Amino acid sequence: MSYTIEDVSTVKKRVQFEIPREEVATRLNKAYSDLNLHVNVKGFRPGKTPRNVLERLYGKDIHQDIIAELMQASYSDFLKDSGLSVMAFHPAEEPKISADSPFLFAGAIEIRPTIADLSWKGLELTKNRYKPSEDEIDVQLKMAQRNLAVMTPIAEDRPARDGDFVILDYEATVDGNPVPEIGKSENFTCKIGGATISKEFDDGLIDMIPGERRYISVKFSEDYHKKDYAGLDVVFHVYLREIREQVLPPIDDEMAKKLGSYQSLEELKTDIRNDLERRYNHRAEQEINEQVYQKLFSQVELEVPDTMIEYEISGIIQDIERQFEYNNMSLGDRGLDHDMLAKQYRGLAENQARRHLILDKIVDQEGLTIQDSELETIYADTAKASGQEVNVIRDIYAKNPETINYLRQGLLEKKAMRLIIDGSIIAEVDPVPEQPETAETQNPDFEN
Repeated sequence: MSYTIEDVSTVKKRVQFEIPREEVATRLNKAYSDLNLHVNVKGFRPGKTPRNVLERLYGKDIHQDIIAELMQASYSDFLKDSGLSVMAFHPAEEPKISADSPFLFAGAIEIRPTIADLSWKGLELTKNRYKPSEDEIDVQLKMAQRNLAVMTPIAEDRPARDGDFVILDYEATVDGNPVPEIGKSENFTCKIGGATISKEFDDGLIDMIPGERRYISVKFSEDYHKKDYAGLDVVFHVYLREIREQVLPPIDDEMAKKLGSYQSLEELKTDIRNDLERRYNHRAEQEINEQVYQKLFSQVELEVPDTMIEYEISGIIQDIERQFEYNNMSLGDRGLDHDMLAKQYRGLAENQARRHLILDKIVDQEGLTIQDSELETIYADTAKASGQEVNVIRDIYAKNPETINYLRQGLLEKKAMRLIIDGSIIAEVDPVPEQPETAETQNPDFEN
C-alpha cells in the first residue's frame, strides 16, 4: 500500500491510497476459491462452479467485502505510518475494484492542529474585587418576599385593570372549532400586563367583572415562540371568575423563619451576603480564566477541526434538551430544532474547542498527569453528593472507560489553568459599578 497527502488547510488533508494490482488479484482469487468450496450452485458439482458464474451471482457482495477490508487495512497502516493525529476520516467516493488494476481510493482527513510551545508564565491579569452591596441584598430579600406572597380577592367591587391577577376559564377556537394545540383551561391564573398568552389577550381582559363572559380575538404572529400557535387567528371564550391582588409579607424575622432554619432577618441577610460572595468569587475566577485564554490565543493562529466543533455543538444541544425536559418541554414547543441550534451555537462551540486545544497543549508541554488518588477524591465527593457508597461510584466509572478518560481530561485542564494562574501576575482592581437588577426583572409576575 502507498499513499500521497495533499494539504487542504492546516487541519484538513486529502489522502490518495493505492493498493497494488497483485494484492487485489490475490484477495479476489482467494475470496472466490473459498466461496466455491462452500456454496451449492444448481447444475454444478460442489467446488466446480466456474468463476464467471460465481462473479455473476456473488460478485457484488464479494467486491464490497474486499473493498471494506482493503480500506480498513490501508487506513490502519496509514495511521501507524504517517504519525498524524487523525481525528476523522471521510471516504471521498464509492471506489471500484478489479483484478486487472490497482485499487485506488481517496478520503478527507482532519488532524489535530500542531501548536508551538506557549509562553504562559508571568501573564499580567486583573482581578475584580467584587463586594455585595446592601442594595443587592435588598433585591434578594424582595425576591424572597415575592415568593412568599399570597393571592387574595380584592376588597373593592370594581372591574379588572392592568396589573391585576385574575382567575379565569377559557377555551380557544378557530372559525368556531376547538384548537387542540391551545385547548381550554379552568382556574387559569395570570397577571394582566404580563402577556402570559399575549398582549392582545391581556387587553381584552381589562374592564371585565367577575362572572362576566367575553370573546377575545388574538392573532398570533408567525414567529410566536410556541410553534403550534404561530400564525393563528384565535377567538378565546373567557369567563372571569375572580380578581385577586398580591399581598406581600413584611420583611422581618417572621419572614426569615419561613424561608428556612433562620432565627432572624439578620441571619437571612448574612446567608444572602455569603451566597453573593460565593457567586462573585466564581465570577472573578471566570473573568481571570477568560483573560488567560485571550492572552494565549494571541500567541497562535489556530484552526479548529470541524470534528471538534461538531462534538461541542452536540454537547450544547444535549444540555439544552435536558433543560427543556426538566421543565416538561421540548425544542418544538419553542419552535426550535437541531439545525437551528447548531447554527446559533457554532461560534460558542468553536470557542470551546479552541480552549480545549490550548489547555491540552499546556498539559502536554508541562507533562501534567492525574494520579489515581485524585480520581478517588472525585469518587468520594460524588458519592457524598449522591448519597451512595464510594464503591458504587467507582464501579460506574470502571464500566465505562470513556467516562474515566473524560474525567481525567477535565481534571488535567483544571490543573493546567491553575498552573497558569498561579504563575501569573494578578493586580486586584475595583470593578466598574453596575446597576443592580430589580426583583421585577429577576422574577416573573404571573403564576400558571
